[in-house]
Amino acid sequence: MARSVFAFIALSTADGFIGVSPLVRSRGASKLGAFDPVGDELPKDGSDFKILERATSSSSLVKSTKMLVRAPEPIPTPALLTIDPVGTLIQHREPMGMFFREVLFDYSGLRLPRPDIFHDAYKMVYAEKCEEMPFFGKEAEVSSAEWWRDVVTRTYLEVGVPDDLLEEYMPEVFPELHEKVFTGAEGWELTKDADFVLGEIASWQESLGPKAPKLACVSDFDERLPLLLEGLGIRHYFDAVVTSKESASFEDPAAPFDAALTKFALTDAKGAVHVSAKIEGDIDAACAAGWQAVFVKGPPFSIPEANPTAAVYQRVGDILRFLDILGVGC
Repeated sequence: MARSVFAFIALSTADGFIGVSPLVRSRGASKLGAFDPVGDELPKDGSDFKILERATSSSSLVKSTKMLVRAPEPIPTPALLTIDPVGTLIQHREPMGMFFREVLFDYSGLRLPRPDIFHDAYKMVYAEKCEEMPFFGKEAEVSSAEWWRDVVTRTYLEVGVPDDLLEEYMPEVFPELHEKVFTGAEGWELTKDADFVLGEIASWQESLGPKAPKLACVSDFDERLPLLLEGLGIRHYFDAVVTSKESASFEDPAAPFDAALTKFALTDAKGAVHVSAKIEGDIDAACAAGWQAVFVKGPPFSIPEANPTAAVYQRVGDILRFLDILGVGC
């Protein structure tokens, strides 16, 4: 299979920097101009690079700074492959605030604020709760249900639901959200390539026989994750599921990755690969544990600030591209 190559371009508008986009070929696309790589000259090692093209429909472009990015390097067959499914294989069907609003409305019939107000309130409360009690209350010895109940309660209070009405409806609203909506297909769905990617990995594992890598989930999630994966029809692909609720440690960010190795009696971290759509607490933690890591981030890209952990990882535009560097389907 031909080696995949990518080029990225940093785009600036009158309002400032807006991101870095990958090479995308589409009908009606036109080149942004002469290729002007960062640095003095093109590489002399025979590497292939391409120029970004973008649709001509956008008129906000003021100037462009071209950026040369080498294609991700192939990864030798690992002993262990782990994926954080959130953002790579599974995603919410709607913004969280929509579910908060709809469930409360179904039980109460109350006139409620817009879904985006609920969503903004949820994000704020969730971030605060993670600071107060990381890993869904693991180290505070609080159950995840109790942890989430507080998040739901504070979200409703934040958008202005009165205490007395909340007390009346929470016995029905919370179980609906916690045990039904966010533990199955009502609140979650597979990403468009999830079934194909997992099927290809399974076929690849079968073709390798005893030398096949193990496949596991490692995710910042509570103990409902196996049930959620089962409900979405993909639990059977994974040999193990490791969550932050069971294994994370504030003092040791690498703990979930060490736990994953232990599950399979493995000791060589360099023979393990983690794939995730999140840097902080995930890709950087995997790198800190000595693993190889692949960051999945679709366009528009942004240039990150200086990385304080100096984590070294590869980046692909979607989970499908990960198959290329793994050599699956070649």
